[in-house]
Formats: sequence, structure tokens, C-alpha cells
Amino acid sequence: MNACPKWREELIDHALGGLPAAALQAHLATCAGCSEALEAWRRKAAQIDTGVQQLIAAEPRAQGPERVLTQIQRSPVKPFYGRVALAALMLTVSLVVVLDRPAPPKKVVPFPVMALSTWRSPTQSLLHSAADPLLRRVPRLGEKFFETKPTGDKNAQ
Repeated sequence: MNACPKWREELIDHALGGLPAAALQAHLATCAGCSEALEAWRRKAAQIDTGVQQLIAAEPRAQGPERVLTQIQRSPVKPFYGRVALAALMLTVSLVVVLDRPAPPKKVVPFPVMALSTWRSPTQSLLHSAADPLLRRVPRLGEKFFETKPTGDKNAQ
């Protein structure tokens, strides 16, 4: 295809079915390269058209009833019993695995540890005296810590 670059666009339009201008017809009468290119493009366009027509004839419309019917005829209906049985088997196995787990062992505390957990230090009872209530408060300057009775005896509170 040795078409003249000046006439290339108009040649393609004419090959695809457009009407040629008078200047293009005059040029085609004198230029052998452009005439050959025009015939080659017309042959290519014809090949493409026949290929498209064959595809359209072989393949029905995308959403047409013919296509739906061909899809139905191609794939036979498979029974779903096998799928249901497989699902039931998987459910049974998972339940057996979950319910058959051994219970965690109970913690057993040895007797000496239990005895130590209830033991209390004797210092709580030995270090307290009967005078603790008197010593809870610190005396202030000028207060009487010991009161004297009118008889003159000093007694601790």
C-alpha cells in the first residue's frame, strides 16, 4: 500500500463507503499506488465485514432468549443432594470435634498450701496492749494527759 500521504485520509474514507471528491477521482486515474491501496483497503474492509457477519450469526445477542436457552442446554441441572450431604457431614464432624474435647483439669491445691493461705501472723494480737486506745492520740501542749481526782490520786485514763 503505497498511497500518497496527501490522499491517505480521503482514500480510507472512500474505501469504507464514503463518496470520493472529483479531485480524488482524477488522482486515482493517474496514480497507480493510490489505486492499489484503495483496492487493498476495500478487500480488508470486506474481510472484516464478513468476519463480523459470521460472528453475529454464530453468537446470539448477549441478553437475547437464544443465548439464555443455549446456556440452559449446555449446562445440565446438577442435583444438589451431594452438596447437602457434604454440608451435613462437615457440620457433624465439626460438632463432634467441638463437643468431644476433654474438659480442662481442675486445679488441686495441696494441703500445706491451703493451710498457709489461711495462716495469720500472731504479731497482730501480741503487739497490741490494753492501753492502745489511750495512745492513739498525741497530747498537745497544755493539755492534761493525766487527770487528777479531787482526792489527789493520779489515774490514767
